[in-house]
Amino acid sequence: DTSTEKPETNQPIEGDDEPLSSDPAKWPSPITGSVRTELVRRGPTKVPTSFVFPRSEGDGRCCHHHYFNRTLTSGEKVARSWMLYSVSNNSLVCFCCKLFSKRSIQLTTSGLADWTHASSLLNSHEKSPDHINCMKTWKEFTVRLMKGKTIDKKEMALLEDERVRWRAVLTRLTAIVTSFVAAACFYLFFFYLFLNVYI
Repeated sequence: DTSTEKPETNQPIEGDDEPLSSDPAKWPSPITGSVRTELVRRGPTKVPTSFVFPRSEGDGRCCHHHYFNRTLTSGEKVARSWMLYSVSNNSLVCFCCKLFSKRSIQLTTSGLADWTHASSLLNSHEKSPDHINCMKTWKEFTVRLMKGKTIDKKEMALLEDERVRWRAVLTRLTAIVTSFVAAACFYLFFFYLFLNVYI
């Protein structure tokens, strides 16, 4: 028995024909800059608390909602904001490492589906230097995106400036040509009168 409410939404990216799935297993590879920007803008898709994870055919184990939180030494529970669930692969994926890490590990490729050792593997991953760096990169990228300072934004601004500059150049050239043609017509008119009067 599985819930009909799934962590799955498909939304189009501006300029793209295919919708971008919230399921990390369905993301394009390699991830382009525009896709990365859109995914960061959306943020990780949360799994509804009513969702029932399917059990593995082999040992009957399954993912659990408590994997999406870690318990501090004080006993306080903190959400693992970086964790995604792939419905199609029935596995866990690290959002920030999937987008920013250059390493090819299980949590960035097919996803973690070893439910026997999931807790220890997740604890080990979130303490790794690579994950910490990717978390930092993700958060900094999010802040820049909120301030409109992403590379894409800068590139678009530069392109717009260049477009405005060339439009101004074209306007000036048009004005010069128009003035030249007007002056030429003026002199041709008087030359025509001169020919008619004196010749």
